[in-house]
Amino acid sequence: MTDLNLLQFPTLQRQQARQRQWRWGLWSGCCGAALTAVITAAVAWQTDTWQRQAQAIEQRLAQRKTAMKNQQQREQHNQQLQQELTQLSRLQSHQQAWVSLQNDLQEVLAQQGVQVQRLQIDNGRIDLQGWAPDAAAMGRASHTLSLRWGQTLNLQSLEAEAAGRSGLAFAWGAQWPALTDGLQSQSKAKP
Repeated sequence: MTDLNLLQFPTLQRQQARQRQWRWGLWSGCCGAALTAVITAAVAWQTDTWQRQAQAIEQRLAQRKTAMKNQQQREQHNQQLQQELTQLSRLQSHQQAWVSLQNDLQEVLAQQGVQVQRLQIDNGRIDLQGWAPDAAAMGRASHTLSLRWGQTLNLQSLEAEAAGRSGLAFAWGAQWPALTDGLQSQSKAKP
């Protein structure tokens, strides 16, 4: 006959096996929970790190966009200033051309005794009407002005004055590119 051992009773073995299973299950659950907590903390830490990096990148991108916008505004402002300077330079050239024209007329015509009665400049053309005491004075004045301006003054009309006044009435005409080309008359050497 087999010995009966109550300590090794099948019910007791099943209870012990269940207790071991519960302990292992509880132990596995605790280890799983701890491992899950560690993994969750690591993922949260990594996610926070990525978010901080993304925010830093977004801030740098925003700074670069602002810098590019400021650079574009400066470039537009510089272009506008350049256009204004170009326009002012043209105006200054035109003003200098007018001053040169006036000075040349006063200086040369006064030396020869020639008087201007009418001056018209239109569309790059100069028309000048005046009076000269004689043909030689008129010729010298025309030649000197032509040399200074770099443009030939063409005689358009010539009339002998009557009514008690001696001399010649004349009209000269020439192209006048100084107002379109800037200081052409200034670049020519004055005789």
